[in-house]
Amino acid sequence: HILLKSEDKGESWDFISVPPNTSWNGNWAYIAWHALAASVDPNDPSIIYTGGLDLFRSTDSGTSWTKISDWTGMNNPGIDYVHGDHHTIVFRQNSSDEIIFSTDGGVFYTDNGTEVQPVFIERSKNFNTLQSYSCAITPVPDETYYITGCQDNGTQIYDGNPIIIQNMLSGGDGCYCFWDKNEPELFITSSQNNRYYVFIDGNQVNTVAGFQSGDFVCAADYDYNLNIIYANAAGFFSNPNRILRLSGIGSTPFGEFLILGTNLNLPFSHVKYSPFSPTGKSTLFLGSKSGKVFKVENTESTADVEEIGIPAFPPANVSCIAIGGSEDTLLVTFSNYGVSSVWQTYDGGETWEEKEGNLPDMPVRWALYHPQNAKAAMLATEIGAWTSTNLDDEEVLWQPDNTGFANVRVDMLKLRDADNTVLAGTHGRGLFTTIFNYNPSTNIAKNTFEELSIYPNPTSGKLYLNLEEYPDEQVLIEIYDSGNRLVKTFSIRQNNSISSKSIDIIELKTGLYLIKANIGDKIFTNKILKIH
Repeated sequence: HILLKSEDKGESWDFISVPPNTSWNGNWAYIAWHALAASVDPNDPSIIYTGGLDLFRSTDSGTSWTKISDWTGMNNPGIDYVHGDHHTIVFRQNSSDEIIFSTDGGVFYTDNGTEVQPVFIERSKNFNTLQSYSCAITPVPDETYYITGCQDNGTQIYDGNPIIIQNMLSGGDGCYCFWDKNEPELFITSSQNNRYYVFIDGNQVNTVAGFQSGDFVCAADYDYNLNIIYANAAGFFSNPNRILRLSGIGSTPFGEFLILGTNLNLPFSHVKYSPFSPTGKSTLFLGSKSGKVFKVENTESTADVEEIGIPAFPPANVSCIAIGGSEDTLLVTFSNYGVSSVWQTYDGGETWEEKEGNLPDMPVRWALYHPQNAKAAMLATEIGAWTSTNLDDEEVLWQPDNTGFANVRVDMLKLRDADNTVLAGTHGRGLFTTIFNYNPSTNIAKNTFEELSIYPNPTSGKLYLNLEEYPDEQVLIEIYDSGNRLVKTFSIRQNNSISSKSIDIIELKTGLYLIKANIGDKIFTNKILKIH
């Protein structure tokens, strides 16, 4: 890691010294790809601040450095605590004393930056910035208990009240977490490189740390019927085909590494346990960082591996494999830019169709089907949650579903089967919940209804309905939003001298809608996209 200085507005650059390796792992900016900041005093260009894990200050243009913060709060008496992993350093205009620092643990402020040892004050009250990697929701309906694994803030539990330090269940960097669907008193947290912690009735009963392996944040899933965790166990220097199997969760955990014959050259990036696994067995779906997708049966004993992806898949990071009403219905997503991000099969992988539709070019990080309707799905993306209700159509329409939410990166979605509550873990704005609505009356199969002729589609406000076959008929028009809520009705009568009838939906928000026309004993439907 290096620091560069320019004295001619960027025309040329020179190397300057870097802070000494005084951090816990011997490197002042050990994760510079994630956390590294530098700033110059607006009144004195010889004074420089830089932050990696901790803050350092130079008063001689980078020739020497002094450590001025300590992320542990205990290793350096006389040096103030500032949370580790620095991202931004901002001076108040024309001030050398007032400085704000942004970190993985929120915002810190000093008003005496010129002192030998500045005093730092945390300024994060009511500031929601938790960076979730994962989340889990209690299976008990109507209860507001959630857990989330957070970057550099451990795994937190939410009980309906604002999260405070006492809500941290386990430390380190919070990674994947799981709530047992059969045993609501049992949940599991983890930290980096496959360290797991088992809780019963809110009390930690086991630490499973003897199988450290894999990535910083290891893709994993939990077989809640057999109490087994499966996780990627491959890092930079281990066999990319390796996974970890931890059995006996909730009693006496024991683990072993399995080598799957997938011939991968990059590790697994997603692990999905199938709820349709045969009794006493574990079926997994695995995705890799190279775009490969596999079905693995009998993973609890001698694994049987089958590749079910296709060459048309991009050589990219498989971020999620969602399962619909059976193992035949799968939705695979990718989290790279510049690739086709969403693919679907209805025959277990024999054939696949691209379903990216009108999605912007952005990473898609998670997906889930509506439990009662495999035509409807929700995606976690780089800019919030998106939903579709026409996955069976050739032209799929996605729309942002971010009312009350935020255009923020979403890493994971978890569904509570009992009441269709969806928990979203965002990387920067904490947790959000919604109800994944479904109304069968607006999602009946196409061969039940006739298609309504409408134009233009998409529309910015004016719609024309072709009703020439039904002169002098009374027509009831109903329009439903993507949550299947009735948002507008019309009652019109067709004139046999006019072949079409116009309606105005200019007041409706941008998004996908379903329109129904009730004409005599017939019902006509179509989907419309409202733009602008």
